Amino acid sequence: MSIKHSSVTHYQMKLLKFTSWFITFFILISVINPCYSSSESTWKLRHSEKSINIYTRKIANSKYLEIKAKVRLNTPFVHLLAKFSDDEKCWTWIKKCLSVKLLKHISDDEKIYYSVLTMPWPLSERDFVFHSVRKVEIQKGLATLELSPLSDIYKATKYVRASSTITYRLTSLSTSSSSLSIIMHTELGGTTPASLINSLLVNDLLNDIKELTRLFKNNL
Repeated sequence: MSIKHSSVTHYQMKLLKFTSWFITFFILISVINPCYSSSESTWKLRHSEKSINIYTRKIANSKYLEIKAKVRLNTPFVHLLAKFSDDEKCWTWIKKCLSVKLLKHISDDEKIYYSVLTMPWPLSERDFVFHSVRKVEIQKGLATLELSPLSDIYKATKYVRASSTITYRLTSLSTSSSSLSIIMHTELGGTTPASLINSLLVNDLLNDIKELTRLFKNNL
């Protein structure tokens, strides 16, 4: 009986050591590679009025907040889609856009753009290089536009180079209404404190959304 008891104890000791090693390994990997752990906090509602809700959250390895907006618009899907043109022009509802230039035409749905945007005081102008990918399903009333940064492929300019990841999702709700979802995270660069930039995020996006809704004469 004593031999059997010793064998069980030895097995338990080995199991305990393995468990301890595994936990330590997992913690180390989580620190080295945030993908193994929860890298994003929950969304916090920052603004709500009728058809507009805006949220922010912290994300791993960035001092800048990520922002999300959900908007309901009293306009058909195809009319909303028309406001997201893919030519070399600023979208009319983004007033801070100064210029857009097509750098590369990969396909009708995939392009690379260079854009310059003015920023709210006290920030100076910023320039961006975007890899743009569009997916439009007219029959389903769905469209997605994904913009990701490609900052290294275009020469430096007099502007402060920023990088931004943006996803726009357009959905038909009925023959006369649509929804728009925007998720955006931007690294603005420069020396302006991230805390100041974060404090301007909600109002800045809200202004853009209201400009968009005015194009359809929505009563928000």
